[in-house]
Amino acid sequence: HAQMLSINTLAVQRKTCNVHIAVDTSGSMAGSRMRAAQEGTMRVLNALSDGDRVNVMGFSSDVTQITDGYEQIDARMKSKIANGIRGMRAGGRTALHDVLLASCHSMLALSAELRKFGQVMKQLGGTDVDSEIGQCWLVLLTDGDDTCSRSSFEDARQILHKMNQELGSLNLLKIKIIGVKLDADAEKKMRMLAHAGGASVDYHNVQDEQGICTSFDEIAILIQRRTITTAGGRGGGGLSLVDDESEWPGEIQKGTHVRVVGTSRGAASVSLGDVGVVKSRDSDGDYRICFPVQDDWAAQPKDVVVDYIAEAIRPGQRVRVKPTARTLRFVTQSIPTNAVGFVADVGYDGKVTADFGFAQRLVFQLSELQAVFGQSEGAWPGPIQCGSAVRVKPSVPKPSLGWGSLKPGDVGYAHTRGTLGSGDGRAAVVVDFPRTDNWKGVEAEMEVDPVADKVRPGIQVRVKPSVQSPQGGWGGCSHASRGEVRAVRKDGIVTVRFAECHEWKGHLNEVEPTSSVNRYNDNRK
Repeated sequence: HAQMLSINTLAVQRKTCNVHIAVDTSGSMAGSRMRAAQEGTMRVLNALSDGDRVNVMGFSSDVTQITDGYEQIDARMKSKIANGIRGMRAGGRTALHDVLLASCHSMLALSAELRKFGQVMKQLGGTDVDSEIGQCWLVLLTDGDDTCSRSSFEDARQILHKMNQELGSLNLLKIKIIGVKLDADAEKKMRMLAHAGGASVDYHNVQDEQGICTSFDEIAILIQRRTITTAGGRGGGGLSLVDDESEWPGEIQKGTHVRVVGTSRGAASVSLGDVGVVKSRDSDGDYRICFPVQDDWAAQPKDVVVDYIAEAIRPGQRVRVKPTARTLRFVTQSIPTNAVGFVADVGYDGKVTADFGFAQRLVFQLSELQAVFGQSEGAWPGPIQCGSAVRVKPSVPKPSLGWGSLKPGDVGYAHTRGTLGSGDGRAAVVVDFPRTDNWKGVEAEMEVDPVADKVRPGIQVRVKPSVQSPQGGWGGCSHASRGEVRAVRKDGIVTVRFAECHEWKGHLNEVEPTSSVNRYNDNRK
């Protein structure tokens, strides 16, 4: 089975990214499609770190450089490139083959230049030649077939084949082709082009502007992780979501959150773009996936991909509604755009139960939410937010409403904010603790626990040295054990996967992070 890259290894193996983005600016992209393409390109730009390189092109009847070739990223350059992206305008025909050739030739020229530099470095006692190239991403978005290129379809096919041979074979290349509601003929040609690029190429035909934004979001996440995945789920220089619990080859395992990109076995009640939870795998290799609209939907491996945004939606994670989720299937309440909630549960069918500060928990689809990693983000005034890990301040000898079954030092999650009531207008928060649910306290007497608030799904933790006897026992673990948080219950019970105990459970205040790196968001400094 594939092994999960250790967090410590990951932290020191950040490779430079070379990203090339080609955006269709033909007349048919005018309006909301163009705005979604600009927004998506900006998200990828914002995912880049200082020292990365980016080349942005627009194409309609001709190929236009938005950047001056590959530009090295810093704050000033990001601002300059962002202005160029905002200035893209739709009009003209579609020189798809020409932009593919221009994009591939540009990337091959860059890699050749970097390889020469690597050869010099090796002679001086440096690292291997290929490590100087870094990771190469080519992202192309189009809503139609070629209509005016001087280059042929065969030219485009051959250059993609060459890219895969020269860079894909080194596991340094990923080409993402995003079609937007392509007709049957255009999609057939696009699949032929994708086939020529081999395992280096992913092609998806999205149906709307939300699909455009989702595709770019996932690319941004993978670039942040420095993850390049190829056929079979193998990754190069990044974080794999596959670990030694794997039952099947590749990234997709039981419980993985996947998105539908094809319906070879029939759509039934499922639509392209729906996100569900993998339940099992048949003897013929088909996955069985559960959705809010249907259980046990059968899918061939080619019909689903890991949804990296949805993967981060786990119990204990703080979340917000995606800006692109304009209509929510199960929610009727109006949710403020800056509101942040807390995931209480993810059902077998992908229904997410979350607190957003309302009297009752709300139910969402996986595809409607995205994880929030900033601790202070949210709509509540002050440092305590919905989903914050809180405790009674050590300086408070007795809370105004009493301790109840609570003990000093206990940590739980705030889920509702209001006033004490009965004529007392002081702000109050309602908290679920391991010892008691719905405990109410005066907000001024509470504080965010700075250590416990960082304990979220995907983070590496250990049992605190000060804890001599965990509430749930050691289970074969010790103070030397290191493990990953898999989930945090709404009442602060943490499930950790240690090597010695795969389902260790303890209280939130019994563990502490050993690293700031999170498998779902490992670009944080």
